[in-house]
Amino acid sequence: MLMAQDPNSLIDSVKAIPEYVWILLGVLIAGVLPWIGIYLQLRHDSRERQKERNMSLRRDVYMSLAEKIGQLLFHLSNFYQVDIPSPDEYTEVMTQIDVIGNKETIRAANEFNDQLSIALYELIPEKHEKDSLMEELNDFVKKDVVDKAKSIAHVKMLGEEIIKRTRDLAKKCQQKSKLCHEAWISVIVAMRKELDASSFDKDAYLRMKEISETKCDENLETYLNSMRRINYEKPLQKIEGAVDDL
Repeated sequence: MLMAQDPNSLIDSVKAIPEYVWILLGVLIAGVLPWIGIYLQLRHDSRERQKERNMSLRRDVYMSLAEKIGQLLFHLSNFYQVDIPSPDEYTEVMTQIDVIGNKETIRAANEFNDQLSIALYELIPEKHEKDSLMEELNDFVKKDVVDKAKSIAHVKMLGEEIIKRTRDLAKKCQQKSKLCHEAWISVIVAMRKELDASSFDKDAYLRMKEISETKCDENLETYLNSMRRINYEKPLQKIEGAVDDL
């Protein structure tokens, strides 16, 4: 064994190594060491570039999703008067998240999608019923007036029912929109964590949404007054024959 050898014999063996061998060994070490550093630096740079490419891909997909979600949430809160846009592009981006997102982001995105689907399943039939009443009122007004009193009563009945259903639907739209916004916060937090972005102020976001909801209430009353004037009072004026008769 090495430890059992005579130390003096080991020293003699080392001394016996020719000088040119030590020179070659020094040259070899001097030549290899810089390349090791270059190799490690190149490997580090490659990993950083790959990380940046992945980050850039996530950033593009997540920003696209945020844009689509913003549109959907806006339309959801105003669904009583507008139509939800086509979900095709939104679905496409959600599919991309399943590919590039981490477990937390995918889970949060799926929970948001479930909340949005539940909202639409409940709201769409009610909006359809409200729109059907609007069509019935418009069709009725186009008909010739046979019995003035019955026609006025029917228009009033349809008009009041449309106003009531619109107000109820608007309130429900705001409730569903609030639930979806709360679910969306979890998606934002997960995505920002993946992108190494700064922390998200959930409380400030919710305060902002409360202000927005107050404005929505004001807009609702403005919209209902417009509906009453255009789709309710004007048909009555037509039936009665003059504005002064109201």
